[in-house]
Amino acid sequence: SKEVLYLEVMRKASAEHAEIAEALLKEDCTCVEKLKRLTTFDINTMLENELRTRLILRELGEPCENTVRRLAHQVFRRNFQLVIELFEQGKASGEFRADFNPVAAAVAWCGAKNSFFLCRESMQDLDLFKGASAPQAFSDDICRLLTEGIRPAPSRSVAAIQTKTPPAPARSVRQQKT
Repeated sequence: SKEVLYLEVMRKASAEHAEIAEALLKEDCTCVEKLKRLTTFDINTMLENELRTRLILRELGEPCENTVRRLAHQVFRRNFQLVIELFEQGKASGEFRADFNPVAAAVAWCGAKNSFFLCRESMQDLDLFKGASAPQAFSDDICRLLTEGIRPAPSRSVAAIQTKTPPAPARSVRQQKT
């Protein structure tokens, strides 16, 4: 039946993500590296299985009114928990800041991946979305943003930025002659 086929699609999607996420959690490498690898895997899988991805995203946006939607929500929740665990692992090891929220980081990560997938056609004029290397470039950029933030590198301290004297306004030719 249609529902059985639908359930199988959901199970397969869940198994692929869960398998790599669980394996990465056990690997002996940095959490940043784990996050990059999971992001690259997810983006490529989303793009290679576009119809399935659209189906899952659609189901996640709907209330749990039937078996299929409940399964979609359970699949997402299980896989989302694995991403939270990855961020918690980095926090516990000291690789990530002690004061950040792993759930918020996982939401940002999922939102970024889904936005890349959904917007890529309409954003082709931006370098991030161009060419065959776009998924890898996006994975690298979003992982760097999530793990390093948008603040300046530590070599540029906040105090140095705050005390930096703004440049003097340029003098016009008329002002220079007087």
